[in-house]
Amino acid sequence: MEYDKVVQYSALISDLIFRTKNNMKKLELQPPDFDVNTIRIRTARSTELIITTVSEYFMLVVQQCESYETADS
Repeated sequence: MEYDKVVQYSALISDLIFRTKNNMKKLELQPPDFDVNTIRIRTARSTELIITTVSEYFMLVVQQCESYETADS
């Protein structure tokens, strides 16, 4: 992956993780020690993002998904 894309993804994903964790705490639907470990996103362009956090680091997997259309479609 190109360096510019890596920087863009990391900036956007770190902000997404930060906002998700803050909003989950504000909702108070989970126990106080609950933490978001994995986020999975699928875009309209058949790209799947899998984000997982470990300690203060996160790992992002960007995957191009094939269409799941059947032969009858």
